[in-house]
Amino acid sequence: MKTISKIYLLLEDKKPRSVRQISQELALDAGIVSDAILRQWNNGNLARSKKRISEIDYQHRGRRGRTRNTRHYYLYTLPENITADFELIPEHLPSKINQAQKIREFILENKDRAFYSREIVEALKDHAIKIHNIMPTIRKMEKKRMCFVRGYHHVERESPFREGFLITFLDSDKPIREAIEEALERTEKRLQDRSSENPLLQRIYRLHDAILSNSHRREITARFYLDNLLDVSRETLDYALKRCLELYPHFKTVRIFNRFLFYYDSTLIDEKQLQAQINLKGNWLRKVAGRYNRLGHNWEAVVGWFVDKFTRDVTFWTQDHIRKAALDPLISKRGMHPRRITLHLIKSVGDRRQNAEVDRVWEVSPTMFAKSPTIYVLEAKWSLVSKKTLDDFFEVLRWSKAFGTDSQRGRVIKSGIVPIFAASSFSNEKIKLGDETLSVAEYAARRNIEIWTQARFNQMLRDRNVPKEITVQKVCRAASNESEVAELLNKIWSDADKAAAILNDYTLKNNELFQIEKEMIVSGKKR
Repeated sequence: MKTISKIYLLLEDKKPRSVRQISQELALDAGIVSDAILRQWNNGNLARSKKRISEIDYQHRGRRGRTRNTRHYYLYTLPENITADFELIPEHLPSKINQAQKIREFILENKDRAFYSREIVEALKDHAIKIHNIMPTIRKMEKKRMCFVRGYHHVERESPFREGFLITFLDSDKPIREAIEEALERTEKRLQDRSSENPLLQRIYRLHDAILSNSHRREITARFYLDNLLDVSRETLDYALKRCLELYPHFKTVRIFNRFLFYYDSTLIDEKQLQAQINLKGNWLRKVAGRYNRLGHNWEAVVGWFVDKFTRDVTFWTQDHIRKAALDPLISKRGMHPRRITLHLIKSVGDRRQNAEVDRVWEVSPTMFAKSPTIYVLEAKWSLVSKKTLDDFFEVLRWSKAFGTDSQRGRVIKSGIVPIFAASSFSNEKIKLGDETLSVAEYAARRNIEIWTQARFNQMLRDRNVPKEITVQKVCRAASNESEVAELLNKIWSDADKAAAILNDYTLKNNELFQIEKEMIVSGKKR
């Protein structure tokens, strides 16, 4: 039995149904049912509700929780069952053939121009053409090589610009390579004209020009260079770069030391030149990024030393780590501390795909008042801490196998987990939360993240009678690596009266290292 015959038999009970309901009751593909019903409605063989129905549609997605979307649909019934709420196809509405013809004529009459799909709708509004009428006709023309369609390019598909897909004529009488080049040129000019009105396109073209000009000089472009060029938030830069790579698929990325992102035009830089640039930039990064990397690891060592010193009657988590020095030259030649814990993620968080690391995890044994153990999870960051940093830490815990769990509210952190963030300094960011404006520290408290600051550790030194000019910040800067941090703090703690002399000895000992770092940073800026 044909699909439409099954639909007629189902609708004989005089009960109106949507496409989804019909496909479910007949156990047929929703796309096939939708096409059949639309054809019959256009031919006047089915009646449709005058008003479109909107309702909230919830879908359960397993560990991803529950999605909430607004679903729009019509109800259909047989013509003999028409009530005041239903209608046959309006007589004034032109057929789809006429609509498609108008769209084709518009593209052919404007061969030398490119239009966004929404602009075509506006130009043809007198012919009752809607936005959903455009792309089916355009895709048929595209298959026949009659038009060229451009959007943001993904690996599997294309997505439209804010104003819709960009469409222009494709001259099938010319060699296809020449025709596509001409069509690309028209769309590129159209995008440049629109960039003056669209801030996103402005950013994309600035990124495009920077990457292209550097590639012409056979150089790859660092992400932090583009960050300084645009001077926008991290999220804004991420989105602009993503759209730039989608718009220009010949722009490629490469990671050096699996950490630092660089961009280049693959049509201008070949594999040999790319490898030479990777080696050159790698040497530069070892020198320039070395100081910042050293301070970051030293701050983690300071926090770890205080935790180990003052945390009693608890059980620290430990792991045996493979030495990573050979894999990443920016990491000092040491094995990872056994108390630094690698967490396995069930969902990617930022650029962390399967794993993420935290600095310390320890358990407090249960008591008669607390039947389950309390687990403390510590993360330390030397760099400026923002809302994004705290959100990333929270998301890592939420999506980790060890500390996250599924609930009726979606993925949450397990009960009894206490997140701790050791921050060197906070950004001046003001965070809007409802009607309130919070600082980064206040926002952390709202997310139940305990904050440890440098002032907290300096106060511990003061309580030990260490002079006030000796701070954990100076310890981080004076020590050459994490093991020296532990040595230096042990000596200062044991002999507080000689703390200044001890710190000065380490500063003189590592003076050559500091000079090299300073010179390399200066030379790096000159480059």
